[in-house]
Amino acid sequence: MSLKTLLVSHGTCCQAAGAGQVYAAFQSEIARWNLEDKVELKKPGCHGFSQIDPVVVIEPDGILYARVKEADVSKIIQSLLPGGQNPDHLYYADPQTFQKFPYRQEIPFFSKQKRFILKNYGSMDPDNIDNYLKSGGYQALVRVVSELTPNEVVTEIKGSGLRGLGGGGFTTGEKWDICAKAPGSVKYVICNADEGDPGSFQDRSVLEGDPHAVLEGLLITAYAVG
Repeated sequence: MSLKTLLVSHGTCCQAAGAGQVYAAFQSEIARWNLEDKVELKKPGCHGFSQIDPVVVIEPDGILYARVKEADVSKIIQSLLPGGQNPDHLYYADPQTFQKFPYRQEIPFFSKQKRFILKNYGSMDPDNIDNYLKSGGYQALVRVVSELTPNEVVTEIKGSGLRGLGGGGFTTGEKWDICAKAPGSVKYVICNADEGDPGSFQDRSVLEGDPHAVLEGLLITAYAVG
């Protein structure tokens, strides 16, 4: 049996749907079958498809199980053993055609997306810095502080065309430039995780699912404007 990674979605919405109990059941079942060296258990943030939480994804296979309950955990673990059968009743089914999709990337909700800010969602444990480092995390910060001056960073961000996500779409480079030129020896960089759209949880989702990306961005900002 090759090494498998079980990703049990663990955003706030996932936990409300029972992800904590499902995760605990996996811990017990993995121990019961002595699979600690064969199965890695992770708690990534929400996949974004809250309607089917809790979600469990098996990697490297890419199989996704939807609306997983504690009672399903034993069947999922046994499916990983030689000769085991996948519990296909947990595959996502299209509500109109009833077609089942075994793999995450086949599900229309995911297949039609190209993620940038949310690219690590559902695949990385936000509490584990090593996961972020393996995904290329903090490499931008290393480049910035070792190769560029603060002014060069601001110039590069200006040239990128990056804009804020607020209604005004103000350019990020201009914001940094104004802050860098402001008088005073002490500057403050604040993470404004405001939910402009009530109930959208867009900023909260970023902080829950990929906090190190937010921290890396804050550190780069502090270097550029400080």
